[in-house]
Amino acid sequence: MINYQYPTTRELIQINAEKIQLLTRERPTFSIFPTVESDFWTLEWEIRDNFRGFQQLRGLNGEPSYVKMVGWKSFSAQPGVYGEYMTVDERMMTLRAQEAGPNNLGPVNIDDLVTQRQDYLNNREVDLQEYIHWKALLDGQFTITGPTGAIYTDQFTIQNATFSDWSDLDNATPLADFMGLKNLSSGKSVSFGSGTQAFMNTPTLSNLLRNRNPDDLGGQLSIASGGVKPIKNLQEVNTILASSNLPSIVEYDEGYFAEPSGTFTKWLPDGIISVIGKRTNGDRLGEYRLVRNANNANFAAGRYEKVIDHLDRRVPRLIEVHRGHNGGLVIFYGSAIVKATAT
Repeated sequence: MINYQYPTTRELIQINAEKIQLLTRERPTFSIFPTVESDFWTLEWEIRDNFRGFQQLRGLNGEPSYVKMVGWKSFSAQPGVYGEYMTVDERMMTLRAQEAGPNNLGPVNIDDLVTQRQDYLNNREVDLQEYIHWKALLDGQFTITGPTGAIYTDQFTIQNATFSDWSDLDNATPLADFMGLKNLSSGKSVSFGSGTQAFMNTPTLSNLLRNRNPDDLGGQLSIASGGVKPIKNLQEVNTILASSNLPSIVEYDEGYFAEPSGTFTKWLPDGIISVIGKRTNGDRLGEYRLVRNANNANFAAGRYEKVIDHLDRRVPRLIEVHRGHNGGLVIFYGSAIVKATAT
């Protein structure tokens, strides 16, 4: 009898934890919205009101004044329920057994077939999360429709800004545009200054680097370089922005391949800038929560991963490789998120 060797569910969990870290390391939204696990089923969170007022004058022998704690706003939402599987079928296993040779009746290794499928499912899950991240950052909402007809949607309150048309190289005012963001931070305990980031794709950045407006960035770049340069570099621009206490620019040209067409779509469209401010008290802007899941032992939170071999249950033999999660995005401070249009 031929037995097949493949990673167990426990082994896959250990392997994939490291792979997920590698997959998300260069994707900036996973730092903005880190993935965390929650012991609850629903997505519940609270947002504290801003601190207000001044310390009260007491005077000698005077009684100190009582200060009431600021309030909290409570929110609750349902998570999305996601899951997929792929298979290693009879034909694949039979061919692998044949490759092992006619005299080999011992275990046949098919771990690469299983891990390849898990790697594919890993990428699909990470792409889903990044899709949700960017839809929330740019549109303030997202809608996911599953093949069974299930729909999961959510919306968030973010800020919007209209910049000058950066493709108009002689008249665009990107430096003034970024300075104008400070008007959006007033009274919100949010900073859009140095240390914050503005994400844009390569064509949008190209327009910025070629700015020729002598009364705006083009003039600043000429001074910084000691003369007019037809094209500047990102380091020069970020130095100028930092000196004016403005966000630094991050070029991000990645995207996803749509299914089933295979069309490549960038996360950031041309002429759209996602500016990520920061809370002045250092609070996290949001997170992606993995909640309780009945497909895990003890209904534990987090992703579920399974390898199911149907050797004694069906003919033809089939091995299923599963991956999924229950979860959703939580945004605490949408006022720190700005979608800017520069077209």
